[in-house]
Amino acid sequence: MTSNKDKITPSLLEPESRGGGIAEEGFTVQDKFILSRIPSWLSFEGFTSMIRESIGDCEAKFFTPEYGYQIELCEVKSYQLSPSEFWSEINRFHEIDTGSPNTYRWFTLVSAGVSDGIKPLINGLRRIRNPYAFYERQSGVIANSFNDYVEIVKKLGHDENMAKFLFNKVMIENIDNSASSSSESSFIKSLIDNFPQYNDLTHISLKNCHLHVADLVKDKKNRPITRNELEYMIDSNLSVQSSLCQKPVLIYTSNNEENASLTKQLEFDLEEFWGGNERVYPSSEEWNNTVVLKLIETKKWLLQHRGSRRIHLTGNRRLSTSLAFGYVFSAVSGFNIDEEYRGKIWNTDAHANSTNIKYDLENQIIKGSGEEIVVSIAIVRNIHSEVENYLKNSGFNNLNIISILGNEPITSPQQANYIVGIIKQLISENIVKTGSNKLHLFFAGPSFLALFLGHRLNATAPIQCYEWVSSNKYVPTCTLN
Repeated sequence: MTSNKDKITPSLLEPESRGGGIAEEGFTVQDKFILSRIPSWLSFEGFTSMIRESIGDCEAKFFTPEYGYQIELCEVKSYQLSPSEFWSEINRFHEIDTGSPNTYRWFTLVSAGVSDGIKPLINGLRRIRNPYAFYERQSGVIANSFNDYVEIVKKLGHDENMAKFLFNKVMIENIDNSASSSSESSFIKSLIDNFPQYNDLTHISLKNCHLHVADLVKDKKNRPITRNELEYMIDSNLSVQSSLCQKPVLIYTSNNEENASLTKQLEFDLEEFWGGNERVYPSSEEWNNTVVLKLIETKKWLLQHRGSRRIHLTGNRRLSTSLAFGYVFSAVSGFNIDEEYRGKIWNTDAHANSTNIKYDLENQIIKGSGEEIVVSIAIVRNIHSEVENYLKNSGFNNLNIISILGNEPITSPQQANYIVGIIKQLISENIVKTGSNKLHLFFAGPSFLALFLGHRLNATAPIQCYEWVSSNKYVPTCTLN
């Protein structure tokens, strides 16, 4: 027989998890919170699904390229919490996190307020969290402020580990429990705050949308509700040109961990693969097992959980990452990408019109032997002699080489697509002629052209990418296969 002392937490069958399945009393406040939260959850690109009355009152699952799936767990109380009730909830969060590590991204405790004895803790958390990103992590301001916050927690009878858990993983929120704050008004306000395109709709249509979403949530207690279901329910009841299902997926690539933040975009942390000023890069195996693998997992997630196949891409990345990004989210997979580059949007589906697009490309083919081919692509900055020197120094003897050079800047996405079409044709023709089964790709040009090229190279041979390090020196990075 298992005693309470030996029970395993968390479990879907423990009393704390089954409370919602036993009685529906007092759930109007929980319902109001959930319905107000749904638009906020949907505003996060990685939001995948939600569930009501499982381990917590409600939970939301998110996908991130860095960590895979993580969950927010929310507990909602309709009354003001005493110190013992507050710490009981926090201890429960800590038990769940300990019993199932890496499952929960954060915990949210929602109530009508807390007693005066807990307010110094709440104020301390707010005071150090709000300006936290402004200061360097190693600064004395951060260290001293955190130490002061730990002392507040200790005075309340808890240790430094609990202080760190609270700071890193617990959000504390108030809910408006007044009669004037209804589930309907909370949902509509949250919907418009997170999706301003709905601001001009009539109250009748917004009210009708609330009713249908509320019915969906109530009907599927203790069962997952997917992002697709929620978006369809909202879109089908709000006839607007900009639907949630079809809005572009926002993706950000970061090359500096200090600038990374908890944004609503899908974020790729590429600091390790930026190379720094010294251009020191990880091995090709690490590129494949990290960068390429994260891209592939993100693609799988998008195909399963998002209706849109359009990506809006921002941030910084090396050329190899741009090639990999375009290659994974390829044209043949049905994706289109809009990249922000120096204040302009470059669209992979801005197709060229041969009657008004002109760009001269020089190409030179050096015949060699073997089953591998080298492709050297340069826009404005000629790298061909450097590539040949690197090949000689690295023991790549007598390979077939295609050298492609454009001497003018690229002025439009249509021109970029026109150039990619020519490059791909040259590569395809020479792969067939030489019988090559592997392509070594050296590239110097704007990141959008690397993205466009990867986007349309899927029908060629496996591609080994390279990054420039210094004069006549390159390193192999990701392999696109």
